Amino acid sequence: MCKVSDIIKFCTCDISDSDDVENYWILHRYASENENEIMGMVVMPSYISLDIVFHNEEMLLKRINETGAFDIELSHKPKDRLLIHLRCDEQEYNYGFVFKKKHWVTCKYDFFEWAYKHVESEQGKVEVTFETPDN
Repeated sequence: MCKVSDIIKFCTCDISDSDDVENYWILHRYASENENEIMGMVVMPSYISLDIVFHNEEMLLKRINETGAFDIELSHKPKDRLLIHLRCDEQEYNYGFVFKKKHWVTCKYDFFEWAYKHVESEQGKVEVTFETPDN
């Protein structure tokens, strides 16, 4: 079961050279002059029940809006976007958030749309505990 617990910390570190990082975050900074055209193929994410997706999204949203969620103080700007990638039990899912009116709100993660007007700014690992199922 891949339900996120309330124990979540976002650490800043370079993850670009590490293929074995299972849980990570990437801050995408809005850049109006950026217009990347990208071609590719859409690959659907692994199946996770909608109940778990909504639970995880709610827990992540709550945490990223709390003081001290990140190990350093980040200066978020309007239109910034945050990708949180989680992997559990061979399942992977991407959660998207956009910074509006001084706080994060959920949004759909779309690699192609995000890369068109945003550049990767900060990144790091997500230290997260997953809840174990009740037996």
